[in-house]
Order: sequence, then structure tokens, then C-alpha cells
Amino acid sequence: MTPNLQLETGISGLINPSTSDRGGVDAFTGAGGVPMTEKERRVAGFDLKLSYVPLQNNQFKRLDWGTEVLYSNSRYLVDPDGSLATGELTGDEFKRGVGSLGLYSYVTYKWHRQWSGGFLFDFVEDAANHNDHTFAYSPYLTWAPSHWNQLRLQYTHTEHNEVSGLKSDDAVYLQWAWIIGAHSHGWQAR
Repeated sequence: MTPNLQLETGISGLINPSTSDRGGVDAFTGAGGVPMTEKERRVAGFDLKLSYVPLQNNQFKRLDWGTEVLYSNSRYLVDPDGSLATGELTGDEFKRGVGSLGLYSYVTYKWHRQWSGGFLFDFVEDAANHNDHTFAYSPYLTWAPSHWNQLRLQYTHTEHNEVSGLKSDDAVYLQWAWIIGAHSHGWQAR
């Protein structure tokens, strides 16, 4: 965009026309506890990353903002009386589509050759019940002891709405990532 600003964008998609065998798990419980069998899933995504990398000291200082939005459209066979579990069709079955949204967004600031920190926000709607929402908030600190290794300490607070029936929870993660080989292009920008 400019000598100091970089923009990367992308789109992605997935069509799974037959979800009849997913390791033996093909039945879900939808809203109200009604049994559903997933028949098809389509997912579309859009992502972007905006980076401010000043020409001076660009190896050591940068600010990145990235976001990805995903939309899932799943088709289900809904079985109100649960008769499909026995292989029996009773005539009350019907098809239903569920559209769900998910996204994450992060900001990372690198202020030193070895140090960066940031914040990550996640939001997701359940694929079988788009009224079931989950939010997560994660500050993190990254230390790169060498060009080939980085350690990240992250705290995540996760909140669920009342539809899920789940309680909020907290977690602390320590991640060690390393690269093996001669090609590490873009490694330290992540």
C-alpha cells in the first residue's frame, strides 16, 4: 500500500457434500435437544492482515492487525422423535439449514528483536445452533530466544452465553514453536 504499510488478503472455501461418515459421529443435538444428522456443510472465509513496518528499524519494530471471518452453512436432517437412530423413518423428519458465523481478530506489537505482545479476540456460533455463542479474550507475550525458536505465554478467558449451558473458564498456555530447515521467511512476523 505504502512503503510502511503492507496488506495481505485471502478468501477460502470448503464444500463437503456428504458428511455421512465422520469417524462414526454424524448425529448432533440441535436446539431443544432435537436429534439432527448433518448432511452437508459449506464454509467460506475471508481474511486480512495489515502491517505497519517502518522502513527504519523494520527488522525489530512492527504492528500487525489480522482478522479472519468464517461463515458455515450446514444442512441437517432433523428427527424430532429420534426414530432415525433405529433406522426407521416415521415421516416427521425434515431438512433444516443452520448458518453460523465465527471470527478472530488480533493485534501484535513487536518492540524488540526478541519481544512482542498482543491481544486476540475470538467469537464463534455453534454449527448446529447459531444461538449458542462463545467469546474468548487472550492477551499474550512472545519471546524469540533465537531466529528458529519462540515461546509464547497466553492467558485466555472464555465466556459462553446461556444457550450453551457452559460456565466461563480461564486457561494459561505456554507454547513453544520452532522451525527446522533453512527457509524461515516470515517466521518472526507470526
